[in-house]
Amino acid sequence: MSKRETVKTKPTPTASEALQAVKFPLQGNNFVIHTLCRMITEKTGCDYKHAETCAHLMLESGTVVAASKIGLTEMQTFQIANQ
Repeated sequence: MSKRETVKTKPTPTASEALQAVKFPLQGNNFVIHTLCRMITEKTGCDYKHAETCAHLMLESGTVVAASKIGLTEMQTFQIANQ
């Protein structure tokens, strides 16, 4: 007899659910887009590609907004809206 393998799929939170998961640790901070994606992945368990989709939806909806640029490369940072 062979054991049946079950493939565990990763969660796929909505952008709103992802925002709720990262809002508290990121509130009041400026962050780069990669940090937002990493936080979404860590807090929700989804894969990085899905986290990128959520991050872009947050930007489009205005729940995450542009903040000051940093460093010599002037990398764009973001912040949670309504801070």
